[in-house]
Amino acid sequence: LTLISIDVAILIPLTLFLHRRDRRLSALYDILWKKSSSLEPDDILYGRPYQRYYYERKEEDDRIREAIRKGENLLVVGPPLAGKTRAVYEALKVLNPPCDVLVPRCMDITDLSSFFIPRRWLSRRRPIVLIDDLHRFVEKQNFEHVLPLLEKAGLTIVATCRSGAE
Repeated sequence: LTLISIDVAILIPLTLFLHRRDRRLSALYDILWKKSSSLEPDDILYGRPYQRYYYERKEEDDRIREAIRKGENLLVVGPPLAGKTRAVYEALKVLNPPCDVLVPRCMDITDLSSFFIPRRWLSRRRPIVLIDDLHRFVEKQNFEHVLPLLEKAGLTIVATCRSGAE
């Protein structure tokens, strides 16, 4: 009887802690450390039209893949609907070795102490954070404090941003 009560005394608070942490993480992130080769179109393209065929722009796509492979921070800039996000998605899918991808939600961060970067337990893959449509993120409260946190955590930052007016 005592072992059961000890188990319950440990398991209930642990379960509550994990549940609260998972709720906080799902409020902050759309994708939590998903292996890049396992990404699906909707993980990154968010319902945008997707055709299985991809017309590769050799020079640009090679530069994107090479920067990601080297672990360099990357900003892909272009006009709306030019294929920036699709090019990054295609590069991540074929990346060898694959990496772990984290995708934050575009939202105001009213309390910086509530923002945190989730741990990656037991993974040896390189961590990458994908910020799609950076121009939307920079308009959010406290975003200017997030980039230094991501960089300090040793994450490679891959971002897309539109150029010009839509």
